Amino acid sequence: MTPAADSPTRNAVEFVRGIGELPVLGPATVELLRTLEAESTDVRRVVRVMARDPLLAAKVMRVANSSYYGSASTLALDQALIRIGLREVRNVVLTSAVIGAFPERSGFDLAAYWRHCIASGLAARRLALAAPALSGGGVDDEGMYVCGLLHHLGIFLHAYFRGDDFRAARELGRAEGLPLFEAERRTLGFDHAESAAALLERWDFPVEVRSAARHHHEPETAPEEHRNAARVLHVAAMLCHAQQGDEGSFEGAVEGFDERAWFALGFDAGDLEPMQAAVAEVSAQAAGLAKELFA
Repeated sequence: MTPAADSPTRNAVEFVRGIGELPVLGPATVELLRTLEAESTDVRRVVRVMARDPLLAAKVMRVANSSYYGSASTLALDQALIRIGLREVRNVVLTSAVIGAFPERSGFDLAAYWRHCIASGLAARRLALAAPALSGGGVDDEGMYVCGLLHHLGIFLHAYFRGDDFRAARELGRAEGLPLFEAERRTLGFDHAESAAALLERWDFPVEVRSAARHHHEPETAPEEHRNAARVLHVAAMLCHAQQGDEGSFEGAVEGFDERAWFALGFDAGDLEPMQAAVAEVSAQAAGLAKELFA
């Protein structure tokens, strides 16, 4: 049976299934994220749940009191949560938890990797809010942060669990001027977008997040109901790549983005320079947030 357009190929699914020590999000984190998603959530309930994981609570406090939010410090967890807002708390918790699930390993610049992912999330959120074609809704701008944060999980999996093949793909891309995803298809038989989608399915993330990751290089191939999310993520990630370069984004020889995505989102040529400036700003913010989370 031919895989659905929204699904990773069988090879990518089997690769993820075959990872013996597949990273997982801890039960306390999963409970906290569910609490933060609940419509009836209030600060007191979040504080009670967060108290079960003192290390995570301390990290949220450190970020809330950092220069990233430009605020004076507080010793009270509930005040810190109110200051930055529960939606932002969710993003900090998710970012911290995902970073924590993937330990350092020699030969891979994990800090640069996460700077790109965080910047892509912040840029995707900014882009979704600014896109004229999305002014009536249809894409969750906060959800786009999650899409950006997680879209490159496949790169991590390839670097850690298929290291020789990943290095071969990087070398092939440099030698022939290829984007990483094309070089991966030639060396592994599948690309990091497919592996990310397979892992996100294992982690039970929403289909929009999985679809955006799956199609972030070729957004026009995404199913129609998720195409705008894929377009937003594609443009955001490629603009971040232009800011950070291959050593930060691991994207290989990618030049620009698919203009069809840009115009379909309602932007015109005159919108590009202001958006590039906005992405430069969020890239700096991402560096600050990553610094706090890696502290």
